[in-house]
Amino acid sequence: MLNLHNLSCHLKDKPLLSNITVQASPGSFVGLIGENGAGKTTLLRTFTGLLQPSQGRSMLNNQCLLSLPAHRRPSTFSYFSMENTEIWHLPVHEILSLFNLDKHNPIATALDISILIHQSFHTLSSGQKQRVILALHLAKDLPLYVLDEPLNSLDHRHQHQVMRLLKQKADQGKIVLASCHQLDLVQQYCADVWLLDKGTLAHHGPTNQILRPAILKHHFGI
Repeated sequence: MLNLHNLSCHLKDKPLLSNITVQASPGSFVGLIGENGAGKTTLLRTFTGLLQPSQGRSMLNNQCLLSLPAHRRPSTFSYFSMENTEIWHLPVHEILSLFNLDKHNPIATALDISILIHQSFHTLSSGQKQRVILALHLAKDLPLYVLDEPLNSLDHRHQHQVMRLLKQKADQGKIVLASCHQLDLVQQYCADVWLLDKGTLAHHGPTNQILRPAILKHHFGI
């Protein structure tokens, strides 16, 4: 179980998150939605301990994530982000080897990594880089997968493939939490939604109860 309680984050005197209390059960696939600047990335970074909260706590199966030593994080949860990946000037097959990921791994196969293995990572397109990084993260067997905008640079086919892989993780009893702007894919694949607005949790619950016309018009103007 993932439990966030009264989680807040401030930058100097500016509130970025305010009193977030919510939980996700094993087997949950949660779509984290909201307009740009709503606080999605801040929430993901704060509850995983990558940012210091001003108050509150986050617990994963009775383990405090905020006090988790950095060296234990990779064996406790997966955090996907495309930040700081441009430093890799290695062939893709060497990156896979560093992470003990075989090109025939089902995750790598699903993301079409085999056609990229002889190319240097820094020469790939944004979407190709994203598929490689996603493969590294999703090949792990962990109780929690946290993904910050995993679909942004992907073409339509690979967006669906990634969402199918994430749903498979949830079906295996994992907790999956992904920030996403593609509301149609959230509606198709995510069982639950957390909707942020100006750093507050405006709505949370089953997807079909949150992605209703009145709520979408109020928060997204659509």
